[in-house]
Amino acid sequence: MSEFSGKYGPKKKTPMKIFYPVIGLLVAAISAAVAYFGSEPALAFIQQNIPQFQGDYDTLRLIVAVAIFFVLVMVFGMAFAMTQPKMPKGVSEKDLDREKQLKAKEEAEAKRRKKEMVQKMRQRNRQANR
Repeated sequence: MSEFSGKYGPKKKTPMKIFYPVIGLLVAAISAAVAYFGSEPALAFIQQNIPQFQGDYDTLRLIVAVAIFFVLVMVFGMAFAMTQPKMPKGVSEKDLDREKQLKAKEEAEAKRRKKEMVQKMRQRNRQANR
């Protein structure tokens, strides 16, 4: 008998899945670098177009850098999600009911076979004792 029970077997891992954490770290590092170097021109552009956006330059640059970082990470995340294969359709209630009924039939059949075996063993023991 197999080591899993249910309709679907264990998922096979693709060789590329091993590198997902490394790729994520690289995406975060690249996004951080782009955000750091892109924050100064972005802040200058924002201050030219929005006169109310004034204050401590370093704090505003940090805020803009963090915003750029999160936008880049979200863009990379959406691109990654769009390129991944679609997951198979989930199990429906109908499938679960059918599987439950099959399991109940199998258990009843096993119980019936066990009962027959016990009866046969009793008959053989009676014949052996005579």
